[in-house]
Amino acid sequence: MRRLFAAAAVGSVLAGCAQTSNDWRRAVWQACEAEHAQLPTRTMAATSLVVEGAGLAETQVFQLLSERHLEYVEVRVAQKAEGGKRIGWPDCCRFSWPWGDANWATQAYVRLSLGKVSDAACRPELSERWKAPPFMPDTCLLAEEVTQPSASVRLDQKPATSPREWGWWRLAEVETGRVLAQLSSDTVRGDGAGGRRLKRDGDTSPLDCRNSQYVLVDMLRNPVQETRAGSPQLISEVTVQPNISLAEIQGRANEWPKLDVSGQVAYLSEEQDWGIFGSEIRLQEWAAHVKNAKESPGRIARHGSRLIDLNNATLTRLNTGTEGHLKWWTHAAFNGFFVAKREGPDGERLLARFDRNGKLEWVVRIDAGSVPLSRAGRAFEFQGAIVEGEDLVLYDRGRTIQPGETRPPNAKSVVTAFRIPVKRLPPMEGQPLAR
Repeated sequence: MRRLFAAAAVGSVLAGCAQTSNDWRRAVWQACEAEHAQLPTRTMAATSLVVEGAGLAETQVFQLLSERHLEYVEVRVAQKAEGGKRIGWPDCCRFSWPWGDANWATQAYVRLSLGKVSDAACRPELSERWKAPPFMPDTCLLAEEVTQPSASVRLDQKPATSPREWGWWRLAEVETGRVLAQLSSDTVRGDGAGGRRLKRDGDTSPLDCRNSQYVLVDMLRNPVQETRAGSPQLISEVTVQPNISLAEIQGRANEWPKLDVSGQVAYLSEEQDWGIFGSEIRLQEWAAHVKNAKESPGRIARHGSRLIDLNNATLTRLNTGTEGHLKWWTHAAFNGFFVAKREGPDGERLLARFDRNGKLEWVVRIDAGSVPLSRAGRAFEFQGAIVEGEDLVLYDRGRTIQPGETRPPNAKSVVTAFRIPVKRLPPMEGQPLAR
């Protein structure tokens, strides 16, 4: 009986400690929210940042160098409790990938910036995700060791001592020491965790003070880079709005002229299948499409549903909204966009052409006549598109070839291809600059 009373007493004490800790944390978060509400501005200018401790995760570094256009981020090398060195944290769902480990570091600070795989300071183990848009395929995260930081703004910390004394994170000008903003923090150690994204334009997600260093970093912008071209390793992601809704195009289906096309059975290798139907997923296709742009007139090429323009360093998509995502397929080609209606109960097969600025150029009704279906009993949809020579080729996805089935060498799938010579299509502005 005494043991039961003792166990109950210990349990009561632990529960009370947990409650005390939770109340303490909530009080810190509420103080942070109140302090944030009193800040005179929600954005702060910074060309570079030094972080006194490994308090940021890969996502924030990723965004600071790309979306916020900082020239570099310097990080004081931190000692891990379990041994080893760290300059940052993996994102919340990527702990199996040890991003931020820096046992190679011999100096007090590491300067992170964008460069190429050929640069001496390239760290491939830190650059797994830095070769996809908005980065050029040869991008690498450079990690240059320095003894003293040179950034314009400093992110500093006073660790909390739970559950007695609150801590804080603050932003300060390095040159003058002037405090730009300070928020209370419950972070006990000199580091952080988690991969919460910095906000993008139009993001109205609520304030989250559980990691107040992220709230502060979220305020930083490089105003110089916002008014001129950024790093040569970056490409700006641009969205254009169509000047007519897809619902209106569908509602006027009977007005559009008819275009007769014929489909032929085609066999695709695995790489061809990826290039047509999954061309925005893998790094290989991104690298191939950038190469195509470099070699094409006007330095313009397709990247699946988006358009690469290397002269303007842009990657443009047509915003067809939820309706477009569910009922239409979008394919970039010939310096603009083709939008094909998915097969529906009405049986309409519409193909709309928008220029690179979102202006509708024309719509045609596709009459495929007798189609050699690549999957018996299923109506076809133009899920893929490529340009071959002066032809626009639309593809129905078809099916995977089964083991033992007769096939050409290296064939992975059988599809239906609809080849349309450009001269049969209505005029398109800028054609044939983009493939």
